[in-house]
Amino acid sequence: MKNRTIILLAVLILCICLTECNKNKPETQVTAFLQEFYTADSLNRYTILMQTAQSEGLTEQAIENYHEGIRPYLTDEALLKIELERRLFQFDSICHDKADSWSIKDISLVRQNKEIKYFDFSVVISSGKQELDFSGSITLDDNNRITNVYFAE
Repeated sequence: MKNRTIILLAVLILCICLTECNKNKPETQVTAFLQEFYTADSLNRYTILMQTAQSEGLTEQAIENYHEGIRPYLTDEALLKIELERRLFQFDSICHDKADSWSIKDISLVRQNKEIKYFDFSVVISSGKQELDFSGSITLDDNNRITNVYFAE
């Protein structure tokens, strides 16, 4: 019985270690960011922003709240660039204007450089009736935080 307990604890510790190691992989960070970014109206972010804009106007707090889901993956500079270029808003408004329910069908990553954490990405979202493709590139720092996102037009 004591040996089983020790083996069970060892397996549990190993699982936790492997999970934590996987969280820090650059591919995991990029995929998580892309899933959050390309999930149309994630956590009702677009709906809440539009309701707030109608009742209170576009406040700095409303814009911060709108970008909250992608904030953990980005450096402050990368987040500011996305905010200034209104990238998340553009994506959500495209999906909202098409009035369908969208979901991510596929995310593809290609690491372009072993020394530099630089990935090309492709994301396909689907409404069941239609598919939209998005692509670009992402660069990460030594802490696996995204420093730059380039969105292909």
